[in-house]
Amino acid sequence: MTMEDEDKRRTINRLLLVNALTEGALEDMMEDPEYFDENTDEFLGDFNCTDALGNTGNARQGHPADVAALCGGAVDLDLYNKNGDTPLYIALKEIDDSEARLDIVAELLSCGAENKQAMPGGLTPLEYAKSRFPSEKNLHEIIANPPRDDEDEIQPEQMRKQMYDSSDFVDSKRFTDSLLITTFTFYLPDDEDGGEGSSPETE
Repeated sequence: MTMEDEDKRRTINRLLLVNALTEGALEDMMEDPEYFDENTDEFLGDFNCTDALGNTGNARQGHPADVAALCGGAVDLDLYNKNGDTPLYIALKEIDDSEARLDIVAELLSCGAENKQAMPGGLTPLEYAKSRFPSEKNLHEIIANPPRDDEDEIQPEQMRKQMYDSSDFVDSKRFTDSLLITTFTFYLPDDEDGGEGSSPETE
């Protein structure tokens, strides 16, 4: 990549982050051939570029159509900013209008955002929503059962996260602990000095 190409990429990234603050601007940007390689149709910027606080374009805006526009590319919807928040967490915490909040959360989840990972403070998105917005049943339902109408369009990384969430392996630690105990007992030395067959050091 030439210096000119790098400069253009940085300019496009800055523009992406600025456009994220204006409704419809990202959608227009994703439809403008100026920002795509004329031969490969590849976006010339970085969908996962961040501002000074570590926020991606999806974290900075509050417009469903713009979320959908960004989801058409290789975007990671679960990147943490410097406060430990993802775009989903920010939507729940910072969007005041209930209808807009519902639409943004639904769009993020339909595009593959993680819905079970604990937020800063220890609550899951569903627990947080029920605690802060107890009357917003539609919001609770969407987080508990994310819409998956466009699974064919979800990026592979997001699909993997949906298929293999840590909560699906809730007993894995218990199994591992039991295995370690069994192994340790099997190799327990017969005398205080240890010897052949003693448990390996675990320091």
